This record gives sequence, structure tokens and C-alpha cells, in this order.
Amino acid sequence: MRLPIIKLEIKKTRTAMKLNIHPQVLYRIPRFPLNATLADSWEELKAAIALSSPEFYGLIKDTAKDDLDRLPPATLFSIWKYFNRAKYRPTPFASFAGVGLCEVKPGNQPSNLLISDEQILHTYVDWPHKEDVKISAAIIAEQNLKLFANSSYYVIKDVIRYISFIDGQFQLSEIGYYETVIAILQTCAQPVSFTQLIQSLNEKGHPLDDPIEFLDQLIELQLLITELHPNIIGQDYFQRIKHPVARYNDACILAERKLVSGALNENLFKDLQKLIPILQQLIPVPENISLQQFASKFSQRFGTEEIPLLQALDPETGIGYDDLAQAGEGEELVTKFAGKRAKANKSKNERSYDQLKKALLAQVTQQIPGTIPILRLEQIQQETPEITEALPLPNTFSLLCSIVDDLICIDSIGNVTANSMLGRFTHTGAAVTQTCRNLAELEQAANPDVLFFDIAYIAEKKIDNVSRRNKIYPLQLSILNYDTSATPLTLDDLTISVLGSNLYLWSKQYNKRLIPRLSSAYNHTRSDLALFRLLCDLQSQGVQAGLTAAGLQNLLPDGAYYPRMQYRNLILAPAKWKVNAKDIGTNTIGAYLQQIGASRYFKAGLADQTLCFDLRSEADMYAFSQYLKKHKNIYIEEAFIPENSLIRDAKDQPYYAQLLMSLTHSEAIYKSGSHPLPESPDPKVQQITPPGQDWLYWEIYCHPQRSDELLANQISQFLQQYRNHIHKWFFIRYSENGEHIRFRVQMKHIKDGYYLISALTGLLQDDIQSGTISELLLKTYKRETERYGWATMTEIENHFNTDSAYILSLITNQLSPNGKYALVINLALAVKEAELFDEKEFLYIVNKFSNSFNAEHHIETSDFKELNNAYKQYKVHSPVELTSEQHHHYQTFKKSFIYNLGQIKTIKRRSLFGSLIHMHVNRLFSSNQRVHEMMIYYFLLKELHRAKATATAVVME
Repeated sequence: MRLPIIKLEIKKTRTAMKLNIHPQVLYRIPRFPLNATLADSWEELKAAIALSSPEFYGLIKDTAKDDLDRLPPATLFSIWKYFNRAKYRPTPFASFAGVGLCEVKPGNQPSNLLISDEQILHTYVDWPHKEDVKISAAIIAEQNLKLFANSSYYVIKDVIRYISFIDGQFQLSEIGYYETVIAILQTCAQPVSFTQLIQSLNEKGHPLDDPIEFLDQLIELQLLITELHPNIIGQDYFQRIKHPVARYNDACILAERKLVSGALNENLFKDLQKLIPILQQLIPVPENISLQQFASKFSQRFGTEEIPLLQALDPETGIGYDDLAQAGEGEELVTKFAGKRAKANKSKNERSYDQLKKALLAQVTQQIPGTIPILRLEQIQQETPEITEALPLPNTFSLLCSIVDDLICIDSIGNVTANSMLGRFTHTGAAVTQTCRNLAELEQAANPDVLFFDIAYIAEKKIDNVSRRNKIYPLQLSILNYDTSATPLTLDDLTISVLGSNLYLWSKQYNKRLIPRLSSAYNHTRSDLALFRLLCDLQSQGVQAGLTAAGLQNLLPDGAYYPRMQYRNLILAPAKWKVNAKDIGTNTIGAYLQQIGASRYFKAGLADQTLCFDLRSEADMYAFSQYLKKHKNIYIEEAFIPENSLIRDAKDQPYYAQLLMSLTHSEAIYKSGSHPLPESPDPKVQQITPPGQDWLYWEIYCHPQRSDELLANQISQFLQQYRNHIHKWFFIRYSENGEHIRFRVQMKHIKDGYYLISALTGLLQDDIQSGTISELLLKTYKRETERYGWATMTEIENHFNTDSAYILSLITNQLSPNGKYALVINLALAVKEAELFDEKEFLYIVNKFSNSFNAEHHIETSDFKELNNAYKQYKVHSPVELTSEQHHHYQTFKKSFIYNLGQIKTIKRRSLFGSLIHMHVNRLFSSNQRVHEMMIYYFLLKELHRAKATATAVVME
């Protein structure tokens, strides 16, 4: 039976969103109560140390509580740290802290939780012991166990390439192509038993002379994963394979403290309804530069085509997952937008931080000695600018907080899914597992056009313990580990494409867009596997996943102190003080801390590795002096210790507690997008043409300002002088790996290849010697059939020829940017007049492209003012006057543009329009083509709206 949902009304910038508190809350508490003493807790503390640190336990196991003062200072300090951790730090670790589930309810009952005195330990074999499991084909055959293909395999020419994990690192491996190996991998696309595999191979005509030896090789190569290999999701691996556990002294432990009675009152959280939209305005949305650059490179290479994910990530056949930078140009406004586009981690909300910085400066200058400085958000929120395009919040996200009397201290808020933090606790019982599944079902129900899947990933022995979890999502993708789900998702089923500025992951099997989820607190940036990093990065695409306010030190680095940040009863960041050991001088530690205004209770450390100190405790001050000897220059922050604890045990002992809450909403945030259908290869079209065949392809590296001169002189001369040897040609400008011209020529006769190579080299010789051409490369021509289609590739190349000839005729005119804009806009309007799109659809296409480019370049309100002024200047610029020859080239180009669009099915015509415009702008401008393209679409959109308004006015008259 599901619990009732408690609703909070949250207002977004534009529309109201119903944000809910999920009724199930996970509480986290340390092992010992706040009033515990070391002497009284000594035997229990030793037992906890024995489980987590056997080596240190060996040093203190025979020590009685009365003998603690006789221990060496270093040993005593270690004991103090263990006890401090077991009393003040609720982060789960072995038996030092436990978790449990409670409910949040409406009503007037006070919040009180009574927990069991007993700590239940859920003990599992420590993950590194997976290396102890013996795996061989002989065992698989003897027990008729299942085999599962490493689905990262794909075929390139005469090799099978796949992802493997060797010596602690992921790498691309490959073996020679064997039909029998492919047959085995295809049969094991879903886990199949040994006998089923052998039977299937016999039926397919691939019998194995020695199946044990052959399969052993595939297992050793990591092309086959067996039922004895570990699974990170589902029934615990060691329990599943019935591995003996008594042989191990160490263990992975999750401690549980069950709820006896009580619940949380929803009124505690009433101020969240106003805080969330404020945080959406204040907290910058970090931009994932790797993801943006991948999408950009993908678009350049594949357009809007749908490509197998593994092919796209392959550094040879695809684009990898690396950074790509673009160079800048000369015009003032274009340079500005180019800089905005390239700037890493630029946020649309950055101006909100300006207001916060002003308030922080005022607070620092107005500190009252002896008081805790507080920066109150309710006093500055009116000055904070609104976001015009706020990203949606994830359908479920986490709130980690502690209740301290009348205050709620927020440790973190956000994440792409609430299951990221909850997932690791599913092994504590069915209740937590069901809570996670309910959250997953909520995400799926809110977004019926997509499918969510969990990522099963292992790589780091001990750290992988935090990723062990029960099955949460119906679908999961297991990367190099066994999959226990009914229908595993496999890597060879996944494709990827770019629509607008977003990446779309697709499943061929389900014919739906996929959204990745990692139901684990594992930090995916630790991984060296590009595939895993991309999938994890895709989780946060298009949503505001982080709302934690932790940036005061970034605003004013190296401050002597930082005020508490608070909104009503919600504390978003504690006050902090800088402590430098050399500044203490002759003072005692306590006197020095009082002098700088530190709170009675304070913490030191990073993230969840903190220690709590009491200024009035001699033992704590001695421990802090020991801590300072090692760390010397640190920041401490106020710690919040409740006078009336929310959680108590049967002995009425108070505990410091953290609450892991889930906030949810049911609005759809993911759309399926249009799913391009893959096109079958055309055997008449050769996709790859190396030098020595009918195409020659040069890359000419030079400064952008030099490229027009080269095109107008040497390349034009080459084309004119050797036109009888050339069937067709075209050029493209690129900035990837350096600014250059890509010049392609199809010869009438292959035998002329060396002759033409020598001729062009001769024409460019002086520039090469002078260094104005930094590099001249002869390369393999790879047709972009994925982008333009197999059937129409030849026609597209003819169009590129026509386009290039038109541009070459214009270069000597040295047109202004506005003149060039006008030529492209007139072309687009001619396409509109050709009625290949109806008026509404054409407006939609232009608007979509314009918005995409605006987002790419981080266009803000002030930027639109500058764009509008630029549009006014564009409207009064002098018309471009074409010569008869240029006009002829334009008419031929326009006719080709419209013809090629007309040959394409309506569903792909939009993307081809965008691609052809993109390539035309690429040829027309020498640099910063994407900035110019953004301005062209913006001006074109203004023209369309202007024409529509004029037509409406005429009708009304």
C-alpha cells in the first residue's frame, strides 16, 4: 500500500509546478547518542573498529576503558576521531552509523522518531573478493551456466573491436574477424545456457571442435561474460553464486536502526515552497563542456543522422569524447558572441551571483563581534533577476538535511534522480527497494515517450561497494558485468543522434528514446571509460540537477570568515572562519577561536569526512590542536547540535540525525523527438576514397584572413588551368585541429592524380615556404553518407560544386557581413516561396534553429538588445549588386538548393535545409561561421515575423 503524497505549491518563473515530498524518508544516525561518553561507549566502539579497521583494532583490543589515558597520544587521537565520527557523523560507514525509514505526514502532531536500541548489520562479502571466484568454461559447461556477450563489440573491416578492462584500466581491444565468434556473440545477446549455445551453433553451421577451449579463450579475452562473473545490480553477487562467506574476516556492512514509532510533520518544510524557485535563480547551472563539444563535433560529422553509439565513440570511426575549441574573429559583436560560446562553465544565472556578492560584501563589513553573521536570502531575493528560460527540475531529486530544533540545515539539494543517493541502501531491505522503485515508476509515468535505464558499472574494487544495489529500473545496461535482469539492454542496441543542440540516445529494440540513470552515489568523473562518462553526463542534459548553495568562498576567495546563508528557517550554508595555526601565538586554542567569533560547536574537514568539536571541551580542544598540527591552515564551519533532538531511542537518548528526503513532480521533461530511420548503404556509392582513386582531398592550413586570398588566386587558377581534368570539385572551411580549407576534387581520369597533386603543390609552394600555409595534407575522402544519405550523396556533391563556384565568384567583392547575411536570407526566402514547406512549418524550422543557436551562444536579455540594433543596421545596409556572372552562379545555386530539398522525404527535409544552409555559411565566411549562422537565423526570423505582421495588417485594412 502506497503512502499519501504531501504537496507543496512551488512557483516556477513562468508556470506553477506541483512539487511533492515523497512520503518515505530515509533517516541516517550515528552509532552513539549525543550524550554518550567515550568511557561508557568503549567496548561498543572497539567492536565497530574491529569491523572497519582490523589493523588498528589489533593495537587497542586489549585496552580497557580505564587504561585509555596510558595510550600514546597518536593512538589516543585516532580513538578520539573514531568516537567523534560515531557520535556526530551520520554518513553510513560499517557500523559507525545506521539508516532507517520513516514517514512524513500532514497534521499537527510534533515530529518525533523513536528508534530501536538494536543495530541490525547487513553484512556482505567485501567487493574486492570477487577476484577469488574461479571462472572457466569447464565449470560453465559442468553446471550448464549461462553466457552473455560483451555487447560493446563491433566490426571494423577485418577485426572485431570491443571494450575490455585490463590492469585497472578500460581500453579498446580487438581480435581478427571470425564468423564463429560473431555467431557466438549474437547467440549470447541475451544470457543463454551452455547447452543452448552449443545447440544453436550446431544449427547455424558453426560447430566447435573443442568448445571448452574455444569458449575459454573468449572468456579470457573478455568477449564473453559468464553467470559466475559479478553483477553490481540485482541479487547480491556472492549470494547469487552461493560463494562461501565464512572464510573472510572483512566485510561490506550496511547498518540499520529500525523505527519503533513516530513520523515527521510536513509543516517543518513549509518554507521549501518559496526557497526552491529562489535557488533556481541563484544557483548557476554548470555547463557540461564535454557534452556540448561532443554534440557539436557529432553535428559537424554526422548531421542529424542516427549513428551506433559505439561507432560514434570510437576515436577512429567516430569522434571520441573529447574537447573541441573554435577560434575567434574580428567583428566586435561576432567576437563577443564567439567568446560567450566558447567560455567554459558560463551560466545563464551568473548575474544572480552578482547580487549575492554585493550582499556578502555588505555582511562582511557589518559583522557584530560575538554574533554569528547571517546572510538572509529573503532580504536580497527581490533584487535577484528572474530567469527567462529556467531549466526544468528532475522529476525526482534529493534533499539531505538535518533538523536542529526550529532550523532545517540543508547539506545538499538536487541530483538527476532521488535514486542516486537512495540506491545504495536497497540492500538494507525490501522497504527501501520499493521506495526506489516507486520513484523510478514516477519518473517513467511522467515521461511516457522515453524509457529510463540504470547503468551497471564496476571498476574500483572497494569503491564499488557503494554501487551494489537491488534492481530499481525495469531496464538496465551492464557494462562488462553480468546482467541478471529478464531483458538486458545491450550496447549494440544503442544509437545516438543530435536534434537541435541536444543528444538523443535511442534503442533499436524498443524504438524509443532512452534516458540513462545511475542509481548510485559513485562519482562518475573518476572513470576513464568514455562510454560511461557520456552516459552519465547525458543524465543532466536539459535539467537543473543541482540546487546546493555552496559558493560563497568562490565569490570572495580567501576571506577571514563567511556568513551563514539562510532563508527563513532553512540554512543553506553554515558560517565559516579561517584558522591559521601560526596566528594562534600565545593564546590557547579556545581563546583564539572565541576571538575570531567561532561558534561553540564547529566542524573541520571536507565533504562527509568531518570532525565535530566543542569549544568548551578540553578533550576536543586538545584534539583540535592535534588536527591543526597536520592541516595548519584551514576553514572551520559552525556545527548545529540540537537541544531537543528529533530522534531518540528507548532510553530517551538524543541522536544527531540527517534526513534523506525525495522531492518529486509529475510534469513531463523529456520528449521522444523525431526518430530518423536508418538508410541502407548504396553499393554504387564508395564511402571511403583513399588517395590514388578518383577523388583528391587536400587540407590547406592557413590563417582565416588568408583563406579568401588562396581561394581567389591559387585555387581559382588551379581550377581554371586544369578544368579539363576535373569532373567536379568543392571546398569547405574548418577549424577542427586548426583553421584550414578542405579542398576536394573528383578527377575525370585516375591516372591524372599525381599530375594534379604536383600542380597544386607548385601553385602553393611560395606560401608553404613563407609559412603562410602552415601545413598541406593529402588525405582520404570519407563521404558523409550518414548526414546526407546514400542515395543522394552524388547529387549533394554536385550541389557543393555549385555552391563553391558561387562563393568563389563572390570572394573578390569583399562583401560586408550584412551583405552576406542578405544573400543567405534571400536564398532562404526563395526556398519558402518554392513551397517545399508550408508557411507555418517554415516559421517553426527557422524559430527552432534560431533558438538552438541562441542557446549555444548563451544569448541573454542584454544580448538581444544588441542583436536588435544589429538587425536595424542590417535593414538599412546597401543592397548587394551582383555582376551578370555572379547572378548566373546564384541562380544555378538556388535552383540546385531547391532541387535537392525536393528530392528528400518530408521527414528529413528540415534537417537537410539546416545542413545545406550550414555548409553554405561555412563557405561564405572565413571564420566564426556558427556565430554568423546564429545572426542569420535571428535576422531571418525577424523578417518572417515582420512579413507576417504586415500581411495581417493588410488583411485587417
